[in-house]
Amino acid sequence: MMLIYDFTRLEPGGLYLFFPAAAPSGGLWGIFERHDRRGGVLLAVCSSDLRGFELWSPLPSGYTSCRPASQEELGLFTRGLNLRFSCD
Repeated sequence: MMLIYDFTRLEPGGLYLFFPAAAPSGGLWGIFERHDRRGGVLLAVCSSDLRGFELWSPLPSGYTSCRPASQEELGLFTRGLNLRFSCD
C-alpha cells in the first residue's frame, strides 16, 4: 500500500497505521476522527499494541506518514478493541 504524507487526505472513520519518521516499519493504529484548529490529527481511538487503547487523543508528534489498514488489519484492530471494551 502507498504511504500518505499529506494528512489532509485522511477519511473520517478510516483506520490508518501511522509511522514515525525514525521507524517506518512500526507505528500506531488509529481511527481518524478530524483535524483540530491547528491542522493536527485527532484520533477517535488508537493503539500501539492492539491491547491498550486510548480514546479521543491527538496523534503524537513525530509521526510523518501513514497508510490505510488492510481488511486483515481492520479485523485484528476490531477484535482487539472488542476484547478491551467487552462487558463480560
